[in-house]
Amino acid sequence: FGSGFSSTMTYFTVTMKLPWIISFFIIVTEVFGPAALIAGIGSRISALLFIAIMMGAVITTNYKNGFFMNWFGTQPGEGFEYHVVQTFNFLSV
Repeated sequence: FGSGFSSTMTYFTVTMKLPWIISFFIIVTEVFGPAALIAGIGSRISALLFIAIMMGAVITTNYKNGFFMNWFGTQPGEGFEYHVVQTFNFLSV
């Protein structure tokens, strides 16, 4: 289950400098979103929240590395190709 709620909140708020409310909603979406998708409850809302998370990941961490993933290890980090693909997967729900 990862590092736990308090460690994840600390990482989001201290390391990534996100507001606590956004950090809280990311954690709630990541925990309850998949269960909602499996149960078929609020599928569209859950998918929209995951799209917002993927867009946030692109903006905060991956945008500066360009579009493509680091296939050959020549970039300083990963691009945002994976996040765009995941966003289109959520749109097809």
